[in-house]
Amino acid sequence: MCIYCGTTKYRKIYENHYGPVPKDDAGKKFHIHHIDGNRDNNDPDNLVAVSIQDHYNIHYSQGDWGACLKLARLMKLSKTQLTEIAVKSNESQIASGIHPFMKRKDGTSLASDRVKNGSNPFLGGEMQRTTQRKRVAEKTHHLLGGEIQKKLVEQGTHLFLNKEWQSLNLAKQFANGKHPSQVEWTCEICGKSGKGSTNFKRWHGENCKSE
Repeated sequence: MCIYCGTTKYRKIYENHYGPVPKDDAGKKFHIHHIDGNRDNNDPDNLVAVSIQDHYNIHYSQGDWGACLKLARLMKLSKTQLTEIAVKSNESQIASGIHPFMKRKDGTSLASDRVKNGSNPFLGGEMQRTTQRKRVAEKTHHLLGGEIQKKLVEQGTHLFLNKEWQSLNLAKQFANGKHPSQVEWTCEICGKSGKGSTNFKRWHGENCKSE
C-alpha cells in the first residue's frame, strides 16, 4: 500500500492488469506510482511499480515534498535529511498558501475548517469527544477565533486552565513520547541534535549562531 496515496484500490487494479507486484531484494513489495501525479487516476496505463528508493527519487525530482517526507520516514533516513525535507515541505505549503496554520483574511484557516467539520485529529478520543466537540457545537472552541480564546481565558473556562485536563494531557504526552521535553530535533544550520523544543527555539534554527 502506498502511504502517500492512502488506498489499496490502485494496487488491485495493477495486479489484475499486470500480475503480482514485484518485490525488492529484501522481499518487500514495490510501491505503485501514479505516473501523471493524479492519485485518483487508476487507469492501468497510469500505474507503474517502483522500488521505494525510485518512488522517493521521482517525488523528489518533482518537488513533491509532502510525499518525500512520508517516504523518507519509511526509508528511515537520517534526522538531518528528514529535517531538510520537512523544511522544504513547509516552505512549499506556505508559498502555495495551503499550510494548515496559515490564516485567511477572514481569520479562518485549514485547522479551523477541520475543527468545524469534525475532521481535526484533536477531536478524537473519549475525553476530546466530550469536551472539544461540545465546544465546537457551542462555538467556543479556541481554534475558531482568537477573541473566543481570549474570552475563555478571562472567564477562567479555557480548557488549558483545567488542571485535571492538563494532568491527563501531560500523562498522555509523556506516554506517547510527544511532550515538548521529549521532542527530538536536528538543527539545519549547525547539524547538532538534541531533545526539548525549548532548547531548539532558544539556541538553534533561526537563532543558531554557527556560521
